[in-house]
Amino acid sequence: MAWKKNKDKELDGFFIEKSSLKPMETLENLSNNSNYWKAKTEGHAYIPKNETTELEFPKFSEILNQKFFEYLAEQFSLDHNGAHGYHHWLRVLYNGRLLCSRNSANIKVVELFSLLHDSKRSNKKSDPEHGERAAIFAETMRGTWFTVTDKEMQLLQDACILHSEGLRDKDVTIQTCWDADRLDNYYTEVDLDFSLLSDDLAKQELIILEAGQRALTQAFKSA
Repeated sequence: MAWKKNKDKELDGFFIEKSSLKPMETLENLSNNSNYWKAKTEGHAYIPKNETTELEFPKFSEILNQKFFEYLAEQFSLDHNGAHGYHHWLRVLYNGRLLCSRNSANIKVVELFSLLHDSKRSNKKSDPEHGERAAIFAETMRGTWFTVTDKEMQLLQDACILHSEGLRDKDVTIQTCWDADRLDNYYTEVDLDFSLLSDDLAKQELIILEAGQRALTQAFKSA
């Protein structure tokens, strides 16, 4: 069901071989995560007990549908097998839905951000204006692919434009967008900056580690 346009097997960034994953119960001092990060950089990682790497394609919603997803995937100019392709968008969507179930964030905005924030990247490394291009792209699709209020549109565009700036925001919807994205940074970064997460999320070790596992195994990536 997921987009399979690009068949290139080459991977960008840090990747963990599934065969080297260790059960979480063997991890000591879970509270400070130091052993987790050391293990990750040495070529293996810890996973929650019975965690599966095969996840079902996220269920359709008011925002997500097959045609919209295919439209976004088709126009993407980079390799979907890279760090910013559709499988990243879907993991951010998964993270965002989970976080929205725990707070008062606007789920329509969070889902739109998940699918759009990296959709206009033109460079897989440094591309400081890609968030602004995503915000402009969102405006061109409003009323055709999705319907939002002026307030929701402003939140979406602000979240897209500023998502790579290393900021926190007092608005729960914008912060949830950024939290969902940052939870998927595990396989491109050695460490996760907990100071940029919302105060509640920074305390949720299991949510963070499970999101890391999905990133490390590149969940939703086509075979």
